[in-house]
Amino acid sequence: MAKFLKVSRTSVNKWVQTFLEEGLEGLQEKPRTSR
Repeated sequence: MAKFLKVSRTSVNKWVQTFLEEGLEGLQEKPRTSR
């Protein structure tokens, strides 16, 4: 999957972990705070 999406395996692992903990809502982009 990482090769298909052209991202690191670490990113895919984070997405899977977030999905397991928070469901689809956890995978939506969150507003970012400006510095």
